Amino acid sequence: MIERMNVYDLLAQKSGRTTLSDAQKRELRKNVIIDSVEFFYSRCKLALRLIKLFHLHTESNFFVFLVHPALRYYINHTLKLNYQSILDHYLVEIQQTLKHIGVTIDINAINDLARWSGINAEFSSWFDTDRRITILSGTLYFSHLFSRSFQPLFVSIDMDKKRSFFQKYFQRMFQRSVIGFVTNNHRRGLSPMFLIPEDSSLLDGMEMVIICHEMGHAYFNQYGINEWPFEPLPEDIRQKALSDEEVAADMFAIHTLFAYHRLYPDLRQILFGSCLFFLIFSWLEEAKILPRPIKHPKSDIRFRYLMSTIQRFDSEIYSQYEKYVIAAQTYWDSGQSNIKKEISAYRAKKEMYQPELDQVESFINHYFSCQSEHEEYPRR
Repeated sequence: MIERMNVYDLLAQKSGRTTLSDAQKRELRKNVIIDSVEFFYSRCKLALRLIKLFHLHTESNFFVFLVHPALRYYINHTLKLNYQSILDHYLVEIQQTLKHIGVTIDINAINDLARWSGINAEFSSWFDTDRRITILSGTLYFSHLFSRSFQPLFVSIDMDKKRSFFQKYFQRMFQRSVIGFVTNNHRRGLSPMFLIPEDSSLLDGMEMVIICHEMGHAYFNQYGINEWPFEPLPEDIRQKALSDEEVAADMFAIHTLFAYHRLYPDLRQILFGSCLFFLIFSWLEEAKILPRPIKHPKSDIRFRYLMSTIQRFDSEIYSQYEKYVIAAQTYWDSGQSNIKKEISAYRAKKEMYQPELDQVESFINHYFSCQSEHEEYPRR
């Protein structure tokens, strides 16, 4: 008898995510199904129209003929794309920074868990024996997209240069990035761009703040919410942090980034990266493009108290960051009408195909349920 491989192990192996816990492997399966359905909708419009036109069902050979090649392509190519090496690098950098100021946090691993359409990260601990940070691919993808659009603008501000044709170009690319991200059109979101500065400090700040936030949860889990390893917080923020661990984790994150900035003072935009992440989110939440958070403070609130913390750190940097905010706001103000229009049209069109997409999801779910090392096609 041929021994079947557990589907969770199979997906972890095929995606190159070999260090996942059993709980993470189950979550990976859910995320892979979501990603593969989104992939099918964005790349296989003709197949979807044929499914709708001929009222095909998942048992139909023609349905299998249309869906299976796309699924195989996703598994063999797209599924392997991840940010794991970048996450591993960031974790080492953050741990070394904290060690430099006398803080040690036990973390067994940090893992990319797929789902390019999602933005989330969380720390989990299994009776303090397996302490992990999980991050969705979309979280770093989001940071990647928008740092490309904004960094040239901020560099021009640092150099005290007037806006030019190139700034208008990057403003248009920002609109494409928002629409591409929300509609899962990665070709549009990652449109070829030129004149991108080599400095990665803005991107590093956007990505590291999320990891540092989860490191904060790990720290409080290990030492308690009343233990604070940095300089004292203002009383109003301290009270909020004591009553809401999410606020405490945000404060832990920005203080860790400031410690990192002290070690690498040339990374002038790294602190603003933490603010930009939530500034962009606040725009999308206000426009009802993305839902408001349930467990976390609203993004505009998080943006404001992170900026005020930076002001306490360094008033000179804060003054420069205020210029960044004003300039970034012009990107959003000039483009939000078109962004909302295109996203609304996308969602209306996608809704027309929702029954067919539900069938595709059912097919993929069944496929993964019956898949093994030696099984090429789903069986019913």
